[in-house]
Amino acid sequence: MIENVIHRDNWQDYLGQSKQYRSYLLFFENEAGRVGLNAVLEEYFYHQRLQQSIGGQLQPLVHTVFGIQRGFPELVIQGLAHLASSYIDVSDWLDDRLSPLQAYKDDHLPNILFDLVQADPRFSGRIDGYDTFDEALKILLKSKKELLQIYVAEAAKHPYDIRDLCSLALCLMQPSSHQTLDYHLNDGQLVESCLAIQTLKEYQGDVNQLLQLQFLVTLCIYLLQERPTPPPPPSPSCDVADSSILPWDVCIDNILSSRDANAILALRSVTKAQDLLDNSWNKTSSIATGLARFVDEQGVWIKKK
Repeated sequence: MIENVIHRDNWQDYLGQSKQYRSYLLFFENEAGRVGLNAVLEEYFYHQRLQQSIGGQLQPLVHTVFGIQRGFPELVIQGLAHLASSYIDVSDWLDDRLSPLQAYKDDHLPNILFDLVQADPRFSGRIDGYDTFDEALKILLKSKKELLQIYVAEAAKHPYDIRDLCSLALCLMQPSSHQTLDYHLNDGQLVESCLAIQTLKEYQGDVNQLLQLQFLVTLCIYLLQERPTPPPPPSPSCDVADSSILPWDVCIDNILSSRDANAILALRSVTKAQDLLDNSWNKTSSIATGLARFVDEQGVWIKKK
């Protein structure tokens, strides 16, 4: 494995090369030692090119923001190195001329995804010839670029904010089976990136492009998982006594005692989402119930891609 010496003049030349992770790690460490971590974030992260990538399905962004929020420089440096080495450029998909998005209707984005995208025959067919999820993502972006851009632009015509995107992520998390769950849809990744973007607003203000990025990632993951039909949402009038919904304390006990790391992380994401969404009780309690029944039946986590 060949690692290059990365410096200020060539750091963008190796973006997206996973084998350069350690070189990027050393580069950002040296930069932080030279000018300080805040200056590094201003120059390389806040509103910069590293926020125009969907490599790693935004999980490097989650890692970076967690380090910023908790004040852990090492985590920030790791996150930046991961962002750089997993970089998948979608800068030409993002429109910074759009006005700030403000809404919370909890209906339009699911309609685009589950009605329009699911029924669109142009998305038919499987994607082959990959070894990793990011490779499949690159193939999808290249082969369906114009079509995907149509949907990203259509979504951007309608006001939406991070709560809409988080609600959409919760729709995809809703377990449709107690026997198998999918890593990319059910383990809370999309919720965590929503929460990271919400946190990032405190540090850089405008996150409009990141909202577009989040929708694009959600759309791509949905397509790569073969456009699953989500189970019907719980009734808004469902009561705690409803036998189909387990009490929260029962869900927590079942999931924690199972020691299923993915289910525990998913429950954590769902719990955190409740703080962001003010009308999420029915949806989040339904997901928690599904996770609890999944671990009770010793279900299996799978990766379709």
